[in-house]
Amino acid sequence: ISIKDWTFKVIAPSASLSKWETRRGTATAGIRSTGNIVTLYDACGNRISFGGHKDRFAVSLVGADSTIAEVEVNDYENGKYGFEFSVSKAQMYTMTIRFDGLGIDSGSNTQTITVSESSPSPINSIIDDMVDSAEVNENIIVGFRLYDIYQNLIRTDVLDDISVTVTPDPRTVGGALTTEWNSTSQNYSVTFSTPITSLSGYVLRVLVSNGDATNDITGGGGSPQTVIIQAGEISVSKCTRDVGNPTSLVARTTGSFYITAADSGGNQILANPLPYTVGYNVTMTSGDPNVGEIGCLVDCANFC
Repeated sequence: ISIKDWTFKVIAPSASLSKWETRRGTATAGIRSTGNIVTLYDACGNRISFGGHKDRFAVSLVGADSTIAEVEVNDYENGKYGFEFSVSKAQMYTMTIRFDGLGIDSGSNTQTITVSESSPSPINSIIDDMVDSAEVNENIIVGFRLYDIYQNLIRTDVLDDISVTVTPDPRTVGGALTTEWNSTSQNYSVTFSTPITSLSGYVLRVLVSNGDATNDITGGGGSPQTVIIQAGEISVSKCTRDVGNPTSLVARTTGSFYITAADSGGNQILANPLPYTVGYNVTMTSGDPNVGEIGCLVDCANFC
């Protein structure tokens, strides 16, 4: 009996000899992960090239907090099977794959997957450390935290997705402006200083990019923030007398004159838009024309 041209079709996949085709150990919250693929082999090590064994797989995906996520098995109809999932919580997950109740790939049937946060959300991100007012040359620090659309705290440096502006720009007048990320606390901070006062305030904006849009953070205190910059300590040498003040005084008279107080940088110190008023009472005269001016300077120093 001569037997030839027979075709043998292998139909018994082996769990232990079936192998990972590709592994993917990272994913992003909210985005479907498709990178983990297994190829079936039979007991003789021959690759199986047809589908139909999808229901023989048992797959679990468990998060570090014991959250159980759903995994979809995708039959590619060529002996390969993909294991796809999408989760919203950023954390570590462990995927375990069994075929007919047995571990695949000689028992190497687990894959650790780190799911990272998605893009920052301007609505969920918050400014939680605010400053309403400060003095000139003082470091003003405003802290903020970034969250994605699923309320995951952004734990990586995404400074490229952040835009920070201060108006007027303190750097144009010798001030400073920096934005930093703290890898320990996962918090962001804006630090700026200026030598110039502004009663109308410096306006700080923190914007995040999400796709094609760039928007202000609205959580917490929200953006924009206004910081009033006040003058520093009074400097006697920078105090000035109004040019319309009297230059000579008459004995036994009373009156007043104006003094504009200022700090060492020449920034005016005003409790209101007007200069300070200093009252005087002349009780004696002097033949020395400088006495009156010296007396005024002494009063100025005491006042300041």
